[in-house]
Amino acid sequence: MISHVSQTSPGGSHSWDKDRDPGLDFLRALSIVCMTVSHYSYHLPQLTLSARVLQFVFETSAPLFFFSFGMTFDRFFAKGAGFMWERSRRFFYLALCVNLLFHKRLLASDFFWFLWFWQAAVALIEGFFRPLTVLWAIIAAGIAGGLFLFPFTDMSNVFGLGLPGSFPLLPWGGFVLAGIVFSRVGGSTGRDMGISILLMVLGLGFGLAGSLGVWNNFILVRWPMSGPYFLFGTGMVIFLISAVRHWQSIYFSAPGLARGSGYISKNLLTFVALHFVAYLPAGLSLGLFDILGLIRQHPWLNAPAIVLGGVVSMVILVILGRATETLWPVIQGKKILVIARRHFDGVALLLLGLLIVLGKESGGYPTAWTFTLTDTAIWFVLWYFALEIQKSGKPKAGLPD
Repeated sequence: MISHVSQTSPGGSHSWDKDRDPGLDFLRALSIVCMTVSHYSYHLPQLTLSARVLQFVFETSAPLFFFSFGMTFDRFFAKGAGFMWERSRRFFYLALCVNLLFHKRLLASDFFWFLWFWQAAVALIEGFFRPLTVLWAIIAAGIAGGLFLFPFTDMSNVFGLGLPGSFPLLPWGGFVLAGIVFSRVGGSTGRDMGISILLMVLGLGFGLAGSLGVWNNFILVRWPMSGPYFLFGTGMVIFLISAVRHWQSIYFSAPGLARGSGYISKNLLTFVALHFVAYLPAGLSLGLFDILGLIRQHPWLNAPAIVLGGVVSMVILVILGRATETLWPVIQGKKILVIARRHFDGVALLLLGLLIVLGKESGGYPTAWTFTLTDTAIWFVLWYFALEIQKSGKPKAGLPD
């Protein structure tokens, strides 16, 4: 694992946390930015090449988030089985909330559910046989190979287990396992960047061959994920984290970059919960001001609308994050929350039961135009669960939230 050195701001007045990994902080923060903008962009058509390229870029939120989740999990695992059990148990309720929000059912193949599965599976297995770094590397490589050898659509269908959702256990679990492996063996930035460039070139090269009709399995596509996308996504993530580590002086001297990345990274789960509503106002404005009509009349506005709406969504997200930071210290000690915290499992099951009853009459996937009162209730519970996980049990220094 990479060792970190103490950093100071250009003026020398601020000492940065020497135990934090700047590359991982940047990766986690970037995943939130991409996640927020991509979810907003789904309200827009992709009429131009530039808009489709932007969509492709922001949709890399999945490999960014899943790979960094694997790295973070590896660091949490060092805190012991007790801590992992407590966090996994609470994370389970958070995953169920996301399933309810987007699918109105407890079991679905959405991103928190599949992340919880891999966290629990790896923790359980390594609790008896750790470390199994080589095994996880072999499985990740096997996933990549399987995506090339077999119809990748079949892999997604089989491991989706018939559940609704975009993230079946395989092949998406490959990013989590790759993150765990990289957390343990990565750290030589020159070597890591060389490997990452090779993976990206291979992914893009196979994708180009697929677009020329060489073989269907060579196509570069995210849903369902193909082999070239897995190679490209893994290489991209390793390159980004290695580049930040290698050029730390630039990262820490860039105005607000390190501070902003660290702030989002330390409050990651809270920002994930908040992002579900942060992009709704920008999405609503598309219909209220007939921006969609303007884009269809003037397609060149497509890409600027994605960028502008994404910036607005991120501003709203930061405002919500700051508001939460201000509100939580005021309410966390209230008697009702203290009692709820003491009986967290019972309260969580009760809230989930109520949400299931409420959700029976609601629609499916919520958008800015279809966000119902039930969706709002589910989101508030999701936000609460995220806060309890994030704020009630801070890890020790050196282990990011």
